[in-house]
Amino acid sequence: VIYSNSNLLANLINDILDLSRIESGKLTLSLTKFQIKPIIKRVVTSFNQQAKSKAITINLNIPPKLSSVIADETRLTQVLLNLVDNAIKYNKENGEIIISAEETNSSIRISISDNGVGIPENDIPRLFERFYRADKGRSREMGGTGLGLSIVKHIIQAHEGELSINSQEGFGSTFSFTIPKA
Repeated sequence: VIYSNSNLLANLINDILDLSRIESGKLTLSLTKFQIKPIIKRVVTSFNQQAKSKAITINLNIPPKLSSVIADETRLTQVLLNLVDNAIKYNKENGEIIISAEETNSSIRISISDNGVGIPENDIPRLFERFYRADKGRSREMGGTGLGLSIVKHIIQAHEGELSINSQEGFGSTFSFTIPKA
């Protein structure tokens, strides 16, 4: 494969190295206690221009008082960056993204919902496989390595969290994950 964009090649190499470390058990998490709301706000701010270019609105539905989490802040940021980036890429012009958080007894559940293209039902079980793309042609034109969701899955599993997806083709998707409360 020849990459005309050096950033894409650098991203691919970084993603492969990350995934290799994660899958081999050589990824060590630096677990700390922190509030997740400021991390979410920072991630959203980093995508303001990209969202604005497609007239996508990003709304937060996060309670004012949310328990702290115990997680690797860098890796959790990586998860959020990937999921918000996908929500923008696969959304429609004038679309909407809602990022919500809720507490359970032992964890915080974060959900990123969009009203974009959605995912065909038969593709959902394979979404978290390396290099799998539900819409091969569209994915290539938008960039990306095809490793992001696999990395997300492994990072959430390393935190002993759960990852789920709910999607309907033509109506959007919701990716949710849990992270242990402090």
